[in-house]
Amino acid sequence: MSNRVLMTLCVLALLSIAVPATTRSISASSIQDQNAEKIKEKIRKKGTGDRATVTVKLFDATTHKGYIREANENDFVVIDRSGGSHTIRYADVKSFGGGGISSMGKLAIGIGLGVVAAIAVLAAIAASDD
Repeated sequence: MSNRVLMTLCVLALLSIAVPATTRSISASSIQDQNAEKIKEKIRKKGTGDRATVTVKLFDATTHKGYIREANENDFVVIDRSGGSHTIRYADVKSFGGGGISSMGKLAIGIGLGVVAAIAVLAAIAASDD
């Protein structure tokens, strides 16, 4: 009886390992296809030209910063600061960021707003003392 229970547990353990592995591989390719479509849509919205600055991180851990020169059906071209051209497939993109305000820029804006608010409060206090 204990051999039968042990065999059943072994079979269940093997199934629990094998089934999720096949599900992961199917969903990983499907997720990558969905990601490629999202990237393609973001690039379409961003447009092309000198003002379409981007930071693109690929699955092979490389990063490209520059602007989008052209966007095609399966890939797009990023021109970096040195003028180098990089043709990137949408499916190879891990993450895609626009050239918005940097973290330091946001921090500077926050500090500036805090200083203005402090000055306004001090001015209101000084005005109420008179």
